Amino acid sequence: MMKDDTYCVMPFLSLAVKPDGKVKPCCRYKTWTDNDKREWYDNSDINHNIVGSNAALHSKAFESVRDDMLNGKKILGCEKCYAEEAHGFFKSSGTSMRQWYNRQYKDHQLGKIQLKYLEVSFGNYCNLSCRTCDSALSTSWYDDEVLLSSKYDIKPNKKILDIPFNWTSNDFKHVDEIKFVGGEPMLNPNFYKFLQTVIDSNNAKHIKLTVFTNCSWFPKNHIINLLKNFSVVNIWLSIDAIGDKNDYIRNKSNWDTVHHCASKWLDLEKQQVVGVMLTPAVGILNAHILDDVIKWWIDLRKKNQLNFQRRNEGNLQTEKGDIVFSPVITPIAFSVLISPLKQKAIEKYKRYAELVVGEDENSITIRRFWHKAVKILSQKTNIKLYETDFVSLTKDLDKLRKQDFKITFPELYAEIKNIYDIVPGKL
Repeated sequence: MMKDDTYCVMPFLSLAVKPDGKVKPCCRYKTWTDNDKREWYDNSDINHNIVGSNAALHSKAFESVRDDMLNGKKILGCEKCYAEEAHGFFKSSGTSMRQWYNRQYKDHQLGKIQLKYLEVSFGNYCNLSCRTCDSALSTSWYDDEVLLSSKYDIKPNKKILDIPFNWTSNDFKHVDEIKFVGGEPMLNPNFYKFLQTVIDSNNAKHIKLTVFTNCSWFPKNHIINLLKNFSVVNIWLSIDAIGDKNDYIRNKSNWDTVHHCASKWLDLEKQQVVGVMLTPAVGILNAHILDDVIKWWIDLRKKNQLNFQRRNEGNLQTEKGDIVFSPVITPIAFSVLISPLKQKAIEKYKRYAELVVGEDENSITIRRFWHKAVKILSQKTNIKLYETDFVSLTKDLDKLRKQDFKITFPELYAEIKNIYDIVPGKL
C-alpha cells in the first residue's frame, strides 16, 4: 500500500537528464554503479542521447521504482529528500522536493505514466568553479580536481561539451514544466535548439520554463525572443554572497558583472517577460552572512520598483522575487551542517525578522525570507569535520586559485583560528 511519507509522483511523470545523458526520475534521485548496490534501481545504462524520452520513461529501471512506490516501500535512491525531511530542513513548510511535487501534481492519476516534467542538462560546460560544486557539473573544476585527486578521494569527471541532440516535438505533447540546470545551460548551443523544438510542438504556450543561471553573463536577443513564446519563464539566480565573498565562493565570477546581469533580468521582469528569483546555496562559508545577500536582493528589487508575488495557475506557479535557500549537504567539507557560526546567525536573522513591520504582501514575504534563513540553519548536528576536511581543502583550493580564506571571511576564520592555523593542506 502506498505511504505518504515515501511516495513520490515524479517517477510517473518526470525525467531528469544528467549532463552525460543518463536519466533519473528526478535530479535528487541517487544512483549507484558499484556491484553491492546494483539491485537498487541502477539506471546508469539508460541514456537519453541513445534511447530517447519514451524508452527511458518506460524502462525496467523506472518500472522497478514505480512498483515499489505503489507498494509503500522506501526507495534508496530517494534518500536525499528523506534525509532533509528527517533533519527538519522542510518539516515546517513541507517543501522537500518530494513533498513539493506531490502537492503540485496532487491531481495526477495514481499510477499513470505520462511525461509532464523535464529537467534538462546539455553537458557539463560551466564558466565557474564554485566551491560547493565539482567537475560533474562544471568543466572549470576539472583541472583542480586532477591535482586534488592525488591527495583526496576525488575522481575527476570528464568534460562533456558536445552531446547528441535527441529530442523531438512529440516529447513535449503533455509537458507542462521544463527546468534547465548546468553546467551553465544557456551557454550551450543546444539550449536554443531545444527551445525551438519545443515551440515547434505547439505546446510552448502551456509550458513553464525554469532556468538556473550563475548570473555571470546575459543571453543575446535571439534567446530572449524564444523565451517570450512560453507561458511562464522563471529565472533563478544562483548567487550565494555579494562582493569579494561571491567571487571567492563562485570562483571565476565577478561581482560587478553579476550585479549588472541581475539588474538586466529585473528589467525583463518589469517588461513581464520573466519572473526572477534568488536561490543561494547555503554552506559553511555563507551561513553567517545570508543577511548581506538578502538585503542586496530586497534593495535591488525596490530600486527597480518590483514587488514580491506568488500566483498559482494550475500547476504553473509564477514566482517573482522569492528567495529559496538550498542547503549544501555535500561536499561535507562545505556543508551548512558544520557551520560553527550557525547559532549567532540564527539570533541575528530572528532580530531582522522582528524589525519587519506591516502585513502587506511585500512585508510578509520579506519577513518570510528571514524565517527561511533561520529554518535552514536550525537543524541539529554533531558533525565537526571542518577540523580536517574544510581546513585542508580550503587551504589547497586557495593555493590553486590564488585566494585567501582568512582575508575574505575574517569572522569565520576568527571562529576556527585555533584549528585553521595548525591543520595543513595536503598538496
